Amino acid sequence: MQRATLMIGQILAERYEIKEIKDAGRTFVAEDRYRPGYPLCLIQRIQGQGSSVQTRTMAKLMLEQRVEAIERLGKFSQIPSVLDFIETDQAIYLVEEIVSGHLLSKEIVSGQPWTELQVTELMQEVLEILSFMHQHRVVLRGLRPDNLVRRQSDGKLVLINLLLLPPKHNPRTGSRPNLTTIYQPREQGEGNPVFSSNFYSLAMMALQALTGLPPESLLEAKSHRLDDEKIMSRDFARLLDRLLSDSPKDRPATAQDVAKALRGLGSTLEPIRSAETLSAKTGSDLSASRSGMSLAEEKSLPFSLNHVSPPPMLTTIYRAEMGLLHESTVELSAGMSNVLPRSAPSTPTVLIPTSIPTVSHAALQPPVPADRIGLPEYESPNKQLPPTPAASVIPTKVPFVNRPSFWRSKRMWGSLGLLTALGSWTAWQLRLPQGAISAYHLNQGRDRSRQSLYKGAIAQFNESLRWDKENSSAFFQRGYAYYQLHNLPQSLSDFTQVVNLDPTSSLAFSSLFYRGNIRMSLGDSQGAVRDYNHAIEVDSTDARAFVQLGQAENALGRSGNALKSYSQAIRLDPNLAAAFLNRCLTKSNLNDQPGAISDCTEATGINPNLITAYQNRGLAYHRAGNYRGAISDLNVAIKLDSEDATSYYQRGLIRLDLQDKDGAIGDFNTAIQFKSDHVFAYYQRGLVQEKYGNLDEAIADLEMAMKLCVEQGMAGCYRDAQYQLKRLGKTSATSQLTKRNQNPIFDESYSAPTNPLIP
Repeated sequence: MQRATLMIGQILAERYEIKEIKDAGRTFVAEDRYRPGYPLCLIQRIQGQGSSVQTRTMAKLMLEQRVEAIERLGKFSQIPSVLDFIETDQAIYLVEEIVSGHLLSKEIVSGQPWTELQVTELMQEVLEILSFMHQHRVVLRGLRPDNLVRRQSDGKLVLINLLLLPPKHNPRTGSRPNLTTIYQPREQGEGNPVFSSNFYSLAMMALQALTGLPPESLLEAKSHRLDDEKIMSRDFARLLDRLLSDSPKDRPATAQDVAKALRGLGSTLEPIRSAETLSAKTGSDLSASRSGMSLAEEKSLPFSLNHVSPPPMLTTIYRAEMGLLHESTVELSAGMSNVLPRSAPSTPTVLIPTSIPTVSHAALQPPVPADRIGLPEYESPNKQLPPTPAASVIPTKVPFVNRPSFWRSKRMWGSLGLLTALGSWTAWQLRLPQGAISAYHLNQGRDRSRQSLYKGAIAQFNESLRWDKENSSAFFQRGYAYYQLHNLPQSLSDFTQVVNLDPTSSLAFSSLFYRGNIRMSLGDSQGAVRDYNHAIEVDSTDARAFVQLGQAENALGRSGNALKSYSQAIRLDPNLAAAFLNRCLTKSNLNDQPGAISDCTEATGINPNLITAYQNRGLAYHRAGNYRGAISDLNVAIKLDSEDATSYYQRGLIRLDLQDKDGAIGDFNTAIQFKSDHVFAYYQRGLVQEKYGNLDEAIADLEMAMKLCVEQGMAGCYRDAQYQLKRLGKTSATSQLTKRNQNPIFDESYSAPTNPLIP
């Protein structure tokens, strides 16, 4: 351990500066000094100093094969990229991207069973990864919750600790950790993995989530009849039985077959995409900002080849808690997204692990919703009988004179029993008791949600859905509760269920509206446009959807479409301040300052306390050269909220134009005080410091601005700061990186400052 500590601060391969050491010196977190912003990466030491030549050679061979296998897969956003392979100082290192998020094992917690719907959605997520892997003829070993990370940026699962094994048929033995064998089928433990081996592992994870059992209890649970359990439906239990079969021949052959079986259970899961579709997704969004993050515990996984096992290969998860969502531009009473486009239907391709096939499309047929079965109509048992004609002659002898009355007869009690059973059966078929119980739990959940007790509310909504699986109100309310808890994947799923169940209802409109807002907050502007357009198809009279559509169009650079959307919103609701405010900003960006000022004035008339209306009108006044009007508006904004950094920054810019350098620096200082990562305030303050001759302060501010530009993914901002530093005769360490890397990982879009959201 002492030797490992000495490596802190050491630079490997003249590029990677060690910042943290984990796992007794076998895993390191380092800064990549060749890339802008010094992004963090993960370095695994496969063999260290003192290893024999034979051992090091074998480890190098295994590592090269592993890297080659990963590279053969191509770019796939749900697998961390291998950045480098280093052999130095008689040690072998592997450099990988760091994934920001949390382990799936943090979601699957002992004692907290999932619902069947949640488990089917998890299985679909994993099947998407398996579909990609299998179509590239790769069988995963070590598929378990500790080797899947829920990525913070988009909520998707990412496969880590990747061990790749081509399908083999030569048995070999080898020891494996207990945790690995729990999730492995027999043939994989014997060294004969096939594609369906991964489905066994997937089913074990599903069983763990459904039962809430710890991993060590899963094998015992698997040995019991699953359909005897009360935690899952009979059909789902039968599917798990197939997936957990000891014989690979009894399991489904492909990931598409498993997904098709899941959809056959009545869920609304999306078809999984083919490997070509998945690999076409650009770039990796796995690297994350370092600000405010902590390093997670590492999990090891053995890597074996020809009976030789080097030290465990580890991947540290660089975590950050999910930040608060930006508030939506227009708010509804509760709840969120557009249905993702489905792949074109095609025949699933069955991959047999023999020859090497090409990558084939394997999209599944889209699910067909089952028609509701109508109840048969019954005649009322109380239907009156036709009248009996009167007898012409009264008989002198009455037959059955000693017969007991009807109300004391067995036939009477049998008739009453039949009527009672028939009534009960009819009530059950009409879901009368289930509906009442479901409604009770729904109301209980609403009460808790109003008190911001969202976890308790979710528990009630789960109960409501247990009694009525098609209760769209329960899905909507639960989706909103998940949204408040920042569980975006689950909230998106619930809102999608609402749209599928009641596609033309007001709940569907609200679900699409909020789903679009979530996509906007995640940077998926194109998806948001689809959601808002879908919402407008449901209800074209709600002006709020047009406002949000305009924002999404603006984010895509389509200002003309945005103006049309805002204008339509104003026609529908002339008192909607949000529509005037957004049209004001769009007109100002198009250099229509008089039109912008007019719209912002309308917004202040509707809502005199709307801070962004004064900020945007101040911006329009500034661009029109009316400095007095601009400062007056910003003073009003500061009076309304004395801690809003945007108001101080904008006022600082105006004071610069008025040659009030001291006032400008004061405003920039205040903006940074209230928003420590305000990149433009640092940039402008640096320029002012230069005019005062304070070169050291100017360089420090510009370097901070350049660093923040990198972290926030703004290439234009980065280049501006770099230019100013060069002009000052200062070439910072950050700027030197671009000489070595001509393709920095930036989002090329840049505008300053970004459009404010409507409160």
